[in-house]
Amino acid sequence: MSDWSGSGPKAPWVEPGGFVHWDRDMTACFAADLTLDDCGRLLAPAGQWLPLDGPAGVPLRRLIGLDSTGPLRFGYGGWRDVILGVQYDGGDGARITVGGRAVKNVAGYDLCKLQVGSAGALGRLSAVICRTWLAPTAAVRVALAPRPALARELVATPLRPQWALLTPEEKSDPLKMGEKVFRFHCQSCHTVNGFNGIKFAVKGWQKDFLDIQIQNLNQLKGYMPPFLGTDEERRALVEWLYSLNNPPQQTAARR
Repeated sequence: MSDWSGSGPKAPWVEPGGFVHWDRDMTACFAADLTLDDCGRLLAPAGQWLPLDGPAGVPLRRLIGLDSTGPLRFGYGGWRDVILGVQYDGGDGARITVGGRAVKNVAGYDLCKLQVGSAGALGRLSAVICRTWLAPTAAVRVALAPRPALARELVATPLRPQWALLTPEEKSDPLKMGEKVFRFHCQSCHTVNGFNGIKFAVKGWQKDFLDIQIQNLNQLKGYMPPFLGTDEERRALVEWLYSLNNPPQQTAARR
């Protein structure tokens, strides 16, 4: 367990890159510039982890601002469920402290949750206090044919999964899967043919160029968030975006 430097609402909980772990309480304070990889490495000696999804090398402030999510949410919850306290610098430069180490500190209206998904609009996050969990000794991922009854059968056995994801036939069709990825990741800002339409934005782009753009989205266009999907989802998105201006039957006819 590390020393705790947060002695008041104006004092920084931790310095950049800092970390404090209350292993018996299963809570920890992380500097917001740490990544999920860093968190896993720091928590590992105590046999604990932070069960949240997101690119391993992206800073926590970015993941929290974008409310990164994935299948672990089904078993452990998302950022709003694990955060107990935040410290951030407001627009006037003042340090703002909300919540703390104990659950009782965030009773009532939980202002910490406003940071989740805010994309930095409320201020620059500097530190976050989170619950931690015992790290699993092993993990097994099993892919089975889609059969909804199977999930009910497994729950009643010692093989109860931490999460189960049913994937419909879209996964076998890149275009259907790509459209689904677009609606999940992109539709909050883009339409297909209307205002800020993606079809017009990618007109004339080839697949290789589309892939590079998506992989480096927030570096090439600072106002865009990074793509948080898997490689398979990114490739499916590329196929679907390309098909908007190059329908498959049209492409086949040209050959």
